[in-house]
Amino acid sequence: NEHGGLIGLDRSMNIWRISGYLDFAHHARPIYNADKPSNTIKTMGEIEYLPSQYTALSLRYTMSDKEKNVTGLELLRHEYKHCLRLQGQMELGSFNIVPMLSACVFQPALGKVDWGRMASVRAAYRKKSAKFQLWGAWFHTDSYASALYSYQPMLHYDYYSPSLYYHGVATTATAEVTAGRFILGVKLSDVFYSNRSSIGTGDRMINGSSKWDLGLELRYLM
Repeated sequence: NEHGGLIGLDRSMNIWRISGYLDFAHHARPIYNADKPSNTIKTMGEIEYLPSQYTALSLRYTMSDKEKNVTGLELLRHEYKHCLRLQGQMELGSFNIVPMLSACVFQPALGKVDWGRMASVRAAYRKKSAKFQLWGAWFHTDSYASALYSYQPMLHYDYYSPSLYYHGVATTATAEVTAGRFILGVKLSDVFYSNRSSIGTGDRMINGSSKWDLGLELRYLM
């Protein structure tokens, strides 16, 4: 029930790199939130400035366009989400620092426009038998629809890019130490919401504005 096309671009010019894509899909039969034939468009454009192998600066724009039902209207309406991200990267010997600023605008098929903004930084330190990572993000969004995303440091072979929404601060610290054939990893993270008195629902609800997570990993190399 999906037909469409995808076109992309990736071009490097000395210290500059330009990339992007356009993804179009047509749904001939009803799908979730669209009871008539509908279209979906996703696009991304990014420009990177690479003055050296140790520094980089990039600006990325993404847009999604979906057609959805609106109660009381016969025709489908468009729902848009525009996001802009400015990211830097610096390597200073054993240190790596990645600061980032993000913003998005969500325009529903009907109703008020939602805004989201976020500032985050990720730092890593590597030495022969040890690796340490720190990450922190401040976020402020009007709703879940205007959520923003940021890569969060994790333990070995794991990847996590959480959606951050409402008002708050999120932090994560990881450490990985090698001793002979053993590798011990520890992760501690916290999310604090300044505008909520509880987190989650049902039997997973937390009566508080903060959520802590602790992860431990022990590996043995054969």
